[in-house]
Amino acid sequence: MKKEICPMSKEDIIFDFKKGLEAEYRAMGLCEKLLPLLDHELDKEDINKIIEDEKEHIEITNRLIGVVDKYFTD
Repeated sequence: MKKEICPMSKEDIIFDFKKGLEAEYRAMGLCEKLLPLLDHELDKEDINKIIEDEKEHIEITNRLIGVVDKYFTD
């Protein structure tokens, strides 16, 4: 059986993850800017949930970058 080779390099995968991180940080930042503009507590709760979700995405993506960096071989 022939070994499958990933069509992407380690650097390409990490680059894509880092671009994704930029989007997560941007989304979190926009939500943080929106928060003080809201009057309704339920709206604030919803935005805070989104912020926490973005933080989790950032943590997961950083871990994925670490896994690819440590274990991926071209």
